Amino acid sequence: MSAAGTPKDGLPTAAAGADGSRPEAMAVDRIAIETEHSAEGLRLLLRGDLDLATAREFEHRMEGASRKTPAAITVDLTGLSFLDSRGLRAILGAQELCDERGCRLTVIAGEQAQRLFDLTGLSERLPLADAASPRKTAD
Repeated sequence: MSAAGTPKDGLPTAAAGADGSRPEAMAVDRIAIETEHSAEGLRLLLRGDLDLATAREFEHRMEGASRKTPAAITVDLTGLSFLDSRGLRAILGAQELCDERGCRLTVIAGEQAQRLFDLTGLSERLPLADAASPRKTAD
């Protein structure tokens, strides 16, 4: 028996995932992040879950994208199936990173993320764009 708060047998725990151990590696299967380059800048398309288990992968990809010093980075969340508070924190971190590096961040929320942004008040704080405008032409 282990003391309270001590992980047993190396089983995945939230604390174990925070240090880059096995739970983090498994999380990559739960999120896919595709990078597109354009004249306007970089676009990160997220599919899957942006949550406690996958947020570090997104943060890592944002860090790499921002190092290339594009004028703009667009984070497209329309392919997310799940977003939790840790994912929200990662998105806010992306905004701070872009502010520090002098690039413009645009977030395309998608239906699920938009509801969460509205509920938490982040709709007023994040630079949101219409999901249809960046990729589709008008009728």
